[in-house]
Amino acid sequence: MPPSKQQPVRLETERFILRPLERADVTGRLVRWLHDDDLLRYVELPARPSTNDFLRFMRRFDNVTHYLLGIFEKPDERLLGFYQVHTEPQLGRASTEVMIGDRRHWGTNTVFETRARLLDYLFDTLGLYRVYGTVHARNLPALFNYKALGFTCEGILRGHAVTSDGDHADVYFFGMVRDEWLDRGDANQTGKSDAALPR
Repeated sequence: MPPSKQQPVRLETERFILRPLERADVTGRLVRWLHDDDLLRYVELPARPSTNDFLRFMRRFDNVTHYLLGIFEKPDERLLGFYQVHTEPQLGRASTEVMIGDRRHWGTNTVFETRARLLDYLFDTLGLYRVYGTVHARNLPALFNYKALGFTCEGILRGHAVTSDGDHADVYFFGMVRDEWLDRGDANQTGKSDAALPR
């Protein structure tokens, strides 16, 4: 059962907290990320939004089936980025998309650690069958992350995305089903898959 609005999602890892973004989290720092061409190249968000534009965007998420989860660094809960998660409980599936705005966390294991916790939630707590996501072919860190977590590339949508400079780019479609994630967890616990984890 999805959590109610009285029980907002709060997920923790060793270093991070995932929870719904709130009005107080929408600071000038966050809005500046959304004006960074390097960040927006691979993320579908309102173009160069104002604070009010982003607040309107936030209202699309009920945090019951459609989540906008901030990624906060412990212990001071400094915002690093956020996930968009769209679930379809009746079909047993969800899509995810992530943006890391804090450049200190680019090229680190931040996404690996937080997405793994999110997958536990989607598969174990919500009982979904399938999780998927799309990645621009030029977004090499995201491609690496999906593969490292055990997702399968299920297809390539040729020329599907239009970049900020007007070029067409391929999009990779990645998916994972519950048994694959649960089997991977069992293997990690017995030390069989340690070599697959990024260091």
